[in-house]
Amino acid sequence: MGLSPNYLRPKTIGAAIRWAALSAVASAGIWAWLGWVWGVVAAAGGVLLSLWRVLRVREWVRTFHYAERAGDLLIGEGLFLRRLVCVPYGRMQVVKVDAGPLDRRFGLARVSLETAASDSNAVIPGLDASVAAALRDRLIAAGEAKAIEL
Repeated sequence: MGLSPNYLRPKTIGAAIRWAALSAVASAGIWAWLGWVWGVVAAAGGVLLSLWRVLRVREWVRTFHYAERAGDLLIGEGLFLRRLVCVPYGRMQVVKVDAGPLDRRFGLARVSLETAASDSNAVIPGLDASVAAALRDRLIAAGEAKAIEL
């Protein structure tokens, strides 16, 4: 399954703010360290990098997916570096639903999964709030069922 189509706008806004701020700080530092010419070059590069990152948001949202299987949850993401996380239901310790201010504005939430292994912690962002709550409930039920089997 994929993310909500409503997730594109807050993800784009977040990427624009994050990359513009990073570019501004980097170009100001270069300006102070190497002079105004290199500062302007760094600012121009920062604007191009920020624009490129904002334009790539749609593709990133399109590539993010998750699947509930019989014994585990698969989460895949990434444009250049692909990542596939498989979280067995029996290993989940905490399943929570979070929503920041921008997410709440668009009616979205994210589901966070925590396990004992730090590498298998996973997040599914950009779900409709009702879908996130239903997913949380299904994951908790599946985890309890696996715990009973053991």
